[in-house]
Amino acid sequence: WIVDGMPYSGDLNNLNPSDIESMTVLKDAASNSLYGARGANGVVMITTKKAKSQEAHVTIDAKWGVNSRAVQDYAYITNPAQFYELHYSALKNYYVNSGMSVGEAHLRANTNLTANANDGGLGYMVYTVPSGQEFIGING
Repeated sequence: WIVDGMPYSGDLNNLNPSDIESMTVLKDAASNSLYGARGANGVVMITTKKAKSQEAHVTIDAKWGVNSRAVQDYAYITNPAQFYELHYSALKNYYVNSGMSVGEAHLRANTNLTANANDGGLGYMVYTVPSGQEFIGING
């Protein structure tokens, strides 16, 4: 990636799509000669928006929503306590079947049950989580 003429090794997700003015793909050897081995497979050049000599305009873009589980509970699960018990049993049985002792499986299942959703816990899966995104820009 080349962002505004400078090599960029970060993730493209770190760039705000609203700030991108243009993207150009350079594929020929002459275009890539400036970037050496890094440009051997092609170069993606990203140009971000620049200020213009006009009156300043402030723009605000706010988006709000909620994230929740896509698959709802089955009919036989009527409250969160039952869901936790069922999920705990599934985790514990998984660990026991993979060769852990019952005590070790109990500890691991308890840890995973209350851990962050990225680590296999239920923090994100059970609750409806609000999410939002705000962008404030000044042009001119």
